[in-house]
Amino acid sequence: MKKISLLLLSLFITLSFINIGCSGKIPSEVKKNLSEVRTNIYEATNDNISVNIITGQREEPYVLNGTAEGMNDYTVITIIPENPDNISADITYNYFLKTGKKDYSGSFTLHPFGNSYAAEISEKINVNSVELKVTATKDDWNFNESLVMESILTENMINWEDALLIGMNTLKDSISPMYNKKDLKAEVYVKLLCDPLGKTSDHYWYVAFADGKKIASALIDPISKEILALREE
Repeated sequence: MKKISLLLLSLFITLSFINIGCSGKIPSEVKKNLSEVRTNIYEATNDNISVNIITGQREEPYVLNGTAEGMNDYTVITIIPENPDNISADITYNYFLKTGKKDYSGSFTLHPFGNSYAAEISEKINVNSVELKVTATKDDWNFNESLVMESILTENMINWEDALLIGMNTLKDSISPMYNKKDLKAEVYVKLLCDPLGKTSDHYWYVAFADGKKIASALIDPISKEILALREE
């Protein structure tokens, strides 16, 4: 009887520790296992170009292996020229990004498999809007576009901490085996995402726990807090 009582007490403590949905605090062992926190997205498009900017913190090297390696600030700018003729390894696109706090400049790299170019900055952006200028020149052809890009975040949307708490509570049964007593043996991802199918302008919070063997994830509506999808793979 004593052994059963001790077992039940141990189980209660473990489940109480994992189920933090009502506490409002992210446990330290979860924080130290964060591999990415994508905190903001900026978007803009016109007849000539589509632009997406994501920013936050993520591990380096960025490898999904179940182990968090510590995070660094990052910003990634992705552009897609609307005219396929303007996509070529022979064309170098340059950017000038104004945030109101600091300016950044550099060149884009053509994605090896697709129709997009990307550039990375080793800093995080935290402003309501940015201005991006994209230029390119080849022979007698010139490309010059300027776009003002607004953050997709609104005051009605939950932040990444709240999304993580909701995700942890929803996934508690799936992530329970990832704990060794109080130690989390998995890395954690919290990302603000665009519609993965590109069919709408909707955005979502994505929360995932990965232990190197299994990934348990939840897709959360940032306004209603509704769980839109759960997945284990």
